[in-house]
Amino acid sequence: MNNSPGSDDHAEIHIGRLMLLRTEALAVPDRKQGERILVAIDVFLLGLREASNVSDLIEWARRYNLYARQMIAVAKYGWDSDEARAVEAALQNFESELKAVRTRAFMACQGLVEEGQG
Repeated sequence: MNNSPGSDDHAEIHIGRLMLLRTEALAVPDRKQGERILVAIDVFLLGLREASNVSDLIEWARRYNLYARQMIAVAKYGWDSDEARAVEAALQNFESELKAVRTRAFMACQGLVEEGQG
């Protein structure tokens, strides 16, 4: 499943971060909310097994990390907290960056197709 040198290490870093968030979920004051976050993290980890390549694995792990961080921030500080808003901004930034990368890739492929047709 390795797409490039070091990409497995990069994936492991993101999975490790997700595992560390399990510890933070245990520290959530409301035990039921903490348990729900743990279940979500476990589902995220299971979802990572479905990744067909390292690129997907890294993308999904980054997204799941942000989702878990957001759930923890909301559980600890509330939806309107600076912490929850900061994670929401990071999530929006991630999605914007991902869209830009995909757009550039699409445009590059379109250029290759047009060159091949000419």
